[in-house]
Amino acid sequence: MSMQRIPKEPHGPDKKKVIIDLFESIALEEIVLSHGMNVEAEKIQAFV
Repeated sequence: MSMQRIPKEPHGPDKKKVIIDLFESIALEEIVLSHGMNVEAEKIQAFV
């Protein structure tokens, strides 16, 4: 059984677009983590 080959896309994203998408993904992940930490802090405050 041979390994499947991924066909090349003639109109794939350029390097600049990939970098922007990567930074946006990291920023969104940071936002999600901060919201999660805020929720946990509110739980602790409610308990205390």
